[in-house]
Amino acid sequence: MTVSDFINRDTKEWNLRMLEEYMNPEEIPLIQGMAINKTFHMDSYSWSYTKTGLYTVKSRYWVARNLLNPIEESYLEPSIRPLQAHAWRMKAA
Repeated sequence: MTVSDFINRDTKEWNLRMLEEYMNPEEIPLIQGMAINKTFHMDSYSWSYTKTGLYTVKSRYWVARNLLNPIEESYLEPSIRPLQAHAWRMKAA
């Protein structure tokens, strides 16, 4: 079953009967809130990580290196200890 099975081909709107039959009731309003492309192309598979939508080993390697195991960046921030020490030495009026 694909997304296009839940869309009425004539009206280009969500098929409420199909949604009620296969989806959880609390999800139906969320689904109905999604816009439907009026050109109504058939569903197809696409790889999001290339411009062409085609899967490549190179793009899969990039996903594995950058998205599945992200490198945690460490940030060096200036210490505020000297400022704190100065503030505690100040005389309050």
